[in-house]
Amino acid sequence: MPGGCPIFNTLIDSNDGDPALRTHALAVVTRWEEMIGRSIAQGVKDGTVKPHTEPQAVATMLIGTLEGAIVLSRVHASPIYMQNAAKLPVYYIKRDVAL
Repeated sequence: MPGGCPIFNTLIDSNDGDPALRTHALAVVTRWEEMIGRSIAQGVKDGTVKPHTEPQAVATMLIGTLEGAIVLSRVHASPIYMQNAAKLPVYYIKRDVAL
């Protein structure tokens, strides 16, 4: 992703300097986390997700893996980090989340 993730770039760049901008960027990330949480809750209700799955843990793993891979891909100028990271959520979901 050229330039990295615009939301996380904004969060990092505005963390100390522009509280209003940080608030808006954080709201986007929070909505992303909530969307994942709703998906997990719906999956539990539908019987496709293990009942004790923690939505916040899933959101952290998914977002952290993808955002970290974006950073590594940018630093190393190589898509291999994104390619490798794209495999991990599938494995994690099959092993720890899905029924």
